[in-house]
Amino acid sequence: MNSTHSDEDLSLWVEKYTNDLLAYTLTKVSDLDVAQDIVQETFVAAVKALPNFKGNSAPKTWLIGILKRKVADFYRKKNRELTNGNVEVESIERAENYFMDNGSWQAGMNDWTPDSHLLDDNSFNIVFKECMHGLPENWYYAVQQKFLEGTASSEICKVLDITPTNYWQIIRRAKLHLKGCLEQKWFSLNK
Repeated sequence: MNSTHSDEDLSLWVEKYTNDLLAYTLTKVSDLDVAQDIVQETFVAAVKALPNFKGNSAPKTWLIGILKRKVADFYRKKNRELTNGNVEVESIERAENYFMDNGSWQAGMNDWTPDSHLLDDNSFNIVFKECMHGLPENWYYAVQQKFLEGTASSEICKVLDITPTNYWQIIRRAKLHLKGCLEQKWFSLNK
């Protein structure tokens, strides 16, 4: 490919695939602005890598490959920036309130009635998304990937650049945070 043709192709790809890349990115991150930045970074990386693109895959597939690496880079960077801030301390303290001294659930914490159609309820989904967005970024990513995407734990550890022990702590704390949030914002109001 000559460089003029490549530039034209890339302009066409930006026009053609931006919405698809953005939709995909929004399934991986919880913030529209962040998703837009990652998609933009994907196209910047594509400009740099375009001379190496041999056309062995579809352009969209190639771009999604770059996008996946940009999402992983985002979470690696976020993980390095995280400190034991207020959210984690607050979540740990809240989690401790769920258990009695012997390790059993506090009374009432397990009294939810099972509802097989809960995820079909738009009101519940709004509250669930609100609770998910209340998680720190790396917790959000771990829960979203593990339980909504079915990603292997080892792959999540690689992306977040964490140990398996740290991963399981994150999952435990995130689940406890979600349980508390849903208990407060949904189940206690809908009993």
